[in-house]
Amino acid sequence: MGSTRLFSEVFRRFKWRLNLLGLCLLVFLLGILWRAAYLGSYKRYYLMRQSSLRTQRIISTEPRSRGIIMDRFSDPLAVSVPSGAIWVDPKLYQIDYAKEAALTELLGIPIEQFRDKMLIQSNQRFKYLARQLPMTQIDAVMRLKIPGIYYQESYKRYYPHGKITAQLLGTTDLDDHGKEGLELMYENWLNYNAGKALILKDGLGQIISQIAELKTPSGGYNLKLSIDGRLQLIAYQELEKRLKEVDAESGSVVIASVATGEILAMVNAPSFDPNKPRTKYLKSMRNRAVTDLFEPGSTAKIFTAAAALASGQFTPNSLIDTNPGVLKIDGHKIYDALEVNNGVLTLTQVLQKSSDIGTAKIALQLPRQLLLDHLKLFGFGQATSLHFPGERSGVLPRSLKNRDLVTATLSFGYAFNVTLLQLVQAYSLIASGGWWRPLTILKTSSETATKHQERRLSGELAKQLLDILEACTANTNHPAKVPGYTVAGKTGTSHLNSAKGGYYADRYSASFMGIAPASNPKIVIGVVVRDPHKKKHFGSQVAAPLFSRIASKALHLLNVPFDKYE
Repeated sequence: MGSTRLFSEVFRRFKWRLNLLGLCLLVFLLGILWRAAYLGSYKRYYLMRQSSLRTQRIISTEPRSRGIIMDRFSDPLAVSVPSGAIWVDPKLYQIDYAKEAALTELLGIPIEQFRDKMLIQSNQRFKYLARQLPMTQIDAVMRLKIPGIYYQESYKRYYPHGKITAQLLGTTDLDDHGKEGLELMYENWLNYNAGKALILKDGLGQIISQIAELKTPSGGYNLKLSIDGRLQLIAYQELEKRLKEVDAESGSVVIASVATGEILAMVNAPSFDPNKPRTKYLKSMRNRAVTDLFEPGSTAKIFTAAAALASGQFTPNSLIDTNPGVLKIDGHKIYDALEVNNGVLTLTQVLQKSSDIGTAKIALQLPRQLLLDHLKLFGFGQATSLHFPGERSGVLPRSLKNRDLVTATLSFGYAFNVTLLQLVQAYSLIASGGWWRPLTILKTSSETATKHQERRLSGELAKQLLDILEACTANTNHPAKVPGYTVAGKTGTSHLNSAKGGYYADRYSASFMGIAPASNPKIVIGVVVRDPHKKKHFGSQVAAPLFSRIASKALHLLNVPFDKYE
């Protein structure tokens, strides 16, 4: 009873204070409720986003190396090896003169140049010092433990066969992206494109789980070529040797399979080592077999013969009178080699003796468009199915109407430009019995090639052309002869174009196009040697012997049975 009265007395005396306290508590409670409602509704998305920024991250998937380029037997031609880059954060870099000297020595940077660079870029947070270093060198740098010096993992392209495959494969840049050749052509296939994933991290930065895959990684796939590494080596060694023998500026060789259209070898010389820094190799880096145009000379006479036989006006034994050893057209004179008068020749003999007069007379009797149409039929004036980077399509006249001189010169390999690859493609059409099989640089099968083949010449016409080409090498002393095998082929010689217009009087392109064995064609080999010297410039002197050496080794290597016994 007394305590109740005491409580009532206290409440009465401090009533206003208690009311004030209750009001404050009520206001505080209402403030908390309002704040909770405010954060839970109006600020909800903002807070969730801030939370996600602190716990969720978008990261790239672990990097993978660029795909391997292999030959048809899975022998690696281009691989990516681990390397690294050294970079610096100038703001965190701390000067230690002893370590600085060791660092610049390891990186091969003059110390004064390094200090100047650090001074100029002191406001930056990232600067490469060296890239594509071997991991042993990276380890040596990191053991110095210099503040502000870091490393970044990467890959560097390595080419085991060096200069033998240099122009064909091309190169990559510092970021391991294709820059030239097949590296550029198949960039999307070879290059690894990292994926992206959304992950959840804890307060210590540790990955708890992957929430979602935002982008699937792609690329980084291996590439198997049709190239036979053994033939590539043979062709390069023989080409390099021949260029030295005749003191030539450059040369190219292409070997193709008749059955599949596969490119078995493609070499150019002089070449360069793709594993070394390149500053002075610009001319040598070009894949001349697909980029360099030249007038095919007498190797093109077989296409004039094809048009003639297809017209029905000629047979292989049709007679052509080349007397008196000179042909005048529009004020110009055409002579045969060494200005010899070959008299009356059959069509086959016109090609055997490589008579410009005989070929011109054949062409001038044909419907003008027919010769041009046949050159297009054989693939000239258009890029091949390979579409190499930098590949040229060549140049053909648009029309031969009322152009006797152009028609005549076109018939024996002038007035139009080709690449060596185009000539190989054209001779493959004859070797295959008239079937057009698109050339490929990827390994394929005869079944696949058959699915994509197209009949462009009749089997009879293709056989007639093959017989004519075999007759061209029938002489027992012909320099293109291959012991144990029949050969069908044609030499070519043409003057090089002058930058000032016209032709050089003493600079030539010597070529030979060959099919072997002639009785059952397996391979087509195209050879061109540019600007030979040593008083030799004819295709028969320069290119035919090179063909013979390469064909002899290639046929044995491919286990092609002998078809000729002498």
